[in-house]
Amino acid sequence: MFDVSKNIEAYKSDLQELINLFELSDYSLTISCENISQCFIEIDFNGKILKYTYPKVENNNSLIFDRELKHNIKSSLYKTLSKECNKKLSWGSLTGVRPARLVYNKLDEGYSFEKAIQEVKKEYFLSGDKAELLKNTVQNQLKVIKIDNSYCLYIHIPICPTRCIYCSFVSTDFTHAKEYLNEYVDYLIKEVDYTLNLIKTKNIKINSVYIGGGTPSVLSAEQLKNLLSPIALLKVAEITVECGRADTITKEKLQVLSDMGVTRISINPQTFNEKVLSIIGRNHSVEQVIDAYKMARQFNFDINMDFIAGLPGDDYASFTFSINKALELCPDNITIHTLSIKNAGLLKHMQNAVLPSAEEVRKMLAYAQYNLVKNGFEPYYLYRQKNMLGFFENVGYSKPNKYCVFNIYSMEDLKPIIACGAGAISKKIHKENNYIERIANVKQIRDYISRFDEMLLRKDSLLS
Repeated sequence: MFDVSKNIEAYKSDLQELINLFELSDYSLTISCENISQCFIEIDFNGKILKYTYPKVENNNSLIFDRELKHNIKSSLYKTLSKECNKKLSWGSLTGVRPARLVYNKLDEGYSFEKAIQEVKKEYFLSGDKAELLKNTVQNQLKVIKIDNSYCLYIHIPICPTRCIYCSFVSTDFTHAKEYLNEYVDYLIKEVDYTLNLIKTKNIKINSVYIGGGTPSVLSAEQLKNLLSPIALLKVAEITVECGRADTITKEKLQVLSDMGVTRISINPQTFNEKVLSIIGRNHSVEQVIDAYKMARQFNFDINMDFIAGLPGDDYASFTFSINKALELCPDNITIHTLSIKNAGLLKHMQNAVLPSAEEVRKMLAYAQYNLVKNGFEPYYLYRQKNMLGFFENVGYSKPNKYCVFNIYSMEDLKPIIACGAGAISKKIHKENNYIERIANVKQIRDYISRFDEMLLRKDSLLS
């Protein structure tokens, strides 16, 4: 029998996230469970106490029971708070990061596409525009996904030239990392070689490769060549390398990437406002971004650009200027993020940071969506994060036939992922109960090097 009492604290954390979105400043929350049929929530806010039993779930599979019970709890709480606060959220009761995954679950259950969208909209109280965005995104994904036994390969470079104030990733700035960078790359290449040998032995097909970070282009041209040489032998149709920071891009490095069969790179301005670049901790100029982009266009790469709505010091006029400039440059992909205030980010602790309001961020996102679609871009993947301004979303837009399939497969958990490098997380998909098992390498580079043999054993476990 499923023991609900063991999961009460996990439910409570999820519910508190939902409560925070209603901007309740003073409340208490209690979840109690005497047995499966005697469970209730009690919330006290503004002196008003609401207490009710949440719907019972009947399912012998403990994982499914847990998911359905948590969903029922959140739905009950959302309906109550929405009524009491006279407020609706655009993403309804959905606090999860992968909205499209819900649609795929419905499709797996035998629903038609239209019915799946309708059910997700109804069950999670989505607004009409978010349901439409979700519908268009999944429709575009279905054009390119192929369900087979292939894997994705991810390689992690957790090093950046400097640390952006909004970043919560376990990454090290280049100044501190350079003393052990060469050693890290040597060990990373060993892990990649070991993994590729396992893949060959087990006759596993790799459908896409993604080298991310951090900023992989902090590596020298020679290091990039050494890392990519064994990967190039796979003859994979899509190989992506994040070159997010313009101050790391040189023609020599771009030539190496091209020679090694890389098909897609990212050059991520985040903004075309010099003042905002300085505030967020970037040491490059807008001109450097444009120069790097034009240099990369001399090669046969598909190019992505990232932008963030809600950056400190930014406003609607500045953001729309950035979008218009991006459309003028016309990369193949444009990804629009909403700023997320992470506990581990420097921004969380900056007292003088001036952020746009939720309403201004909504207008930024609406402007980006309207003008990108108008100019031939299509939404093809989306995800959400905790503590996002306005409770919004991140959306990847692409020109037709220029989608990054790795982004789709990894975001929607449609294919298993083999991941190499410090902090890299492999995924093993258990389709029989819709469960994703995560097998992570240690996060810190020094630990990765000292415990390297253990990382190899984890690859054996992943592919066993």
